[in-house]
Amino acid sequence: MDIATWASVATVAAGFASVGSLIAVAWQLKSLAKQTREAARQAQSGTDAVRASVYLTAQQTTIGISQFFIQHPDLRARFYGPVPGEGDQVDLHRLDATAEMIVDLTDMIVAHGAHMPPACLDGWQSYIGDLMRQSPHLRGFWLRNRTWFSPQHQRFIDESFAQTEPTAEPSTAPSSGQSAGQPTGPSAVWAPPAPPSQPDRARTMAPTP
Repeated sequence: MDIATWASVATVAAGFASVGSLIAVAWQLKSLAKQTREAARQAQSGTDAVRASVYLTAQQTTIGISQFFIQHPDLRARFYGPVPGEGDQVDLHRLDATAEMIVDLTDMIVAHGAHMPPACLDGWQSYIGDLMRQSPHLRGFWLRNRTWFSPQHQRFIDESFAQTEPTAEPSTAPSSGQSAGQPTGPSAVWAPPAPPSQPDRARTMAPTP
């Protein structure tokens, strides 16, 4: 083979080597991009886990405070003021604290609903809807204090209440835990809520899915 032939072979070989190098670089870039995405996913998962842990701790503390006030309703009255309704204020505050604890429980359901089977979430909605329909105390607490909670939480309870079939005609007579003029019955949740008797306290929501 003459020099020209060897030069052509060398050129072709160099071309193949360049193509091989480009393929190797492309593979490395693809692998690096995959590793970067995985690292970002793990970092986001870690952030979500920390956020959920902080939220859960806050909600458990909130429920613990409600449990304390159930045992000491006289102390609750010093922070929350009088509860609308007829009857002994100690009993009304104990009922109000119980209602608040139940509503706080549903807040955790709302926050983690994306991680629940749909049938399970539907069951929780039916549960809180039935409780709202059956309990004038829980219904009165919600109507007076729904602005304490996030819009997502408000929608969850409003929708669950609306989906519950009524068993009696709504009444406008005030009941224990409700002030005059607040309707009872399944349609009550759609009435404009009365101004809260205490300052609003927006609840912290867990990371949205």
